[in-house]
Amino acid sequence: MMKKVFFALAVAGMFGFAACGNSNNAETADSMAEAVVENVASEAETACDQAVEESSDLLEEVVNDVVSDVTAE
Repeated sequence: MMKKVFFALAVAGMFGFAACGNSNNAETADSMAEAVVENVASEAETACDQAVEESSDLLEEVVNDVVSDVTAE
């Protein structure tokens, strides 16, 4: 009698764990990966824009210095 009760509880427990399912699906992982890629791309674009702006400012400064040197001579 005790074996039957133990076996029934064990089977019920297995069904309980199996019913939980796998909530870690591929769509969630794909959407998270997509969000990370978009975030990294956005940060890279911002860094690139800042580098271009700084380079442009530096180039403008150099051109102004050269023009002032040429006009001074």
